Amino acid sequence: MSEQEKDQQKITEEPVKEQEISTVSASDIQDDTVIFSSTSDKEFLAEKEEKNSIEQPSRKSVKKKKKGKKWTGFLVAGIIIIISIGLAFTILTGFNDVFALSKPAISADIEIPSGATTAQISKLLKEEGIIDQPWLFRFVVKMRGEGSGFQAGVHSFSAKWDYDAIIEELNMVPSENPNVIKITFPEGSTLDEIVRLLETNGVCDGDQFLRALEENSFDFAYQDMLTEEKNDSKYHVMEGYAFPNTYNFFKNEDAESVARKFLQAFDEHMQEANLYEQIKSSEFSLDEVITLASIVQAEAGSIEDMPKIASVLMNRIHNSDQYPKLECDPTKSYAKEISGNLKSEGTSDAIAEAYDTYVTPGLPPGAICNPGIDAIQAVLHPATTDYYYFCANIETKECFYAKTLEEHNQNLKKAGLI
Repeated sequence: MSEQEKDQQKITEEPVKEQEISTVSASDIQDDTVIFSSTSDKEFLAEKEEKNSIEQPSRKSVKKKKKGKKWTGFLVAGIIIIISIGLAFTILTGFNDVFALSKPAISADIEIPSGATTAQISKLLKEEGIIDQPWLFRFVVKMRGEGSGFQAGVHSFSAKWDYDAIIEELNMVPSENPNVIKITFPEGSTLDEIVRLLETNGVCDGDQFLRALEENSFDFAYQDMLTEEKNDSKYHVMEGYAFPNTYNFFKNEDAESVARKFLQAFDEHMQEANLYEQIKSSEFSLDEVITLASIVQAEAGSIEDMPKIASVLMNRIHNSDQYPKLECDPTKSYAKEISGNLKSEGTSDAIAEAYDTYVTPGLPPGAICNPGIDAIQAVLHPATTDYYYFCANIETKECFYAKTLEEHNQNLKKAGLI
């Protein structure tokens, strides 16, 4: 065997020495401390940790950064959407206001003061619900070079008119408008009489007008004071609430618009005289006050007689055992008048009889006409008397009052009634 072969055999047979591993005892380990096998290992891991901390942010910081960008995007998008919706809404409402494509059936008589500016006129039109955008109306008037020829006086407007029609009306002398009809309804007019005047003058259909009144879809203060229970004995549900006044109407006006004028006038006059609050503190409901006022209105020959007539009705109501019936002639006349209409409609005469205070005790089921403010105030503030009877001369309208039936019979002779 050669020397070379011997050396190779010696290397092969020599046992391999185990690599020295430094050991660590349990006492050498501290809490949260890592003990590395060698100094080189410590340096390598420290260097790697330092590199990672410099080059890469933690996962937590990355998430926060991404989350912040996400919410910023949502916020910007939301603002853009809100601005777009607001802009679109402004354009649509403005377009609708100019051309009156879809507006409520509101009409109003507006007095334009002498020397009124376009700004003042647009404010009046806005307050009455004729236009929605005063600034836009002023802009259109200015662009068209209008305004200097606007006429002072009472003009009639409809919310269903476009800006051209409104401007045209403002340029006209009020009395020159051929489409405007002025009608005066006297105090004490019945709804049937009002309907006949409306139809005769070509304002609107009477049945549609009555239906608009009875549906009572308007937002007025008196509505909260009306009883919710429907009185099937009533001839016209809203008799007494169509305020007697002078109105301007349009030819072929929307029936709902016409009904609104009557009810709005009633509401405004009642509030102006503070009558709602007085009724609430009285012994009667709104409907009872209007019913009593309608009788006073029909009976009285003058405003001065109204408180005394009201006192007779009150005395009888408060002494119903002795005087169970009011026995008022106008209620008999009203019952007779509506009886013919009820028969043609196939309705029972019981409704007509309920209005006749010579037949039915107490108050009738509803008003017999549409009273004025003076009659309503007389019911709320009757004279203090001990009268239980009264009568009036048909020609002179002079009233005679009595405490007893005997005195009343003598007054009937004075009044020329017997």
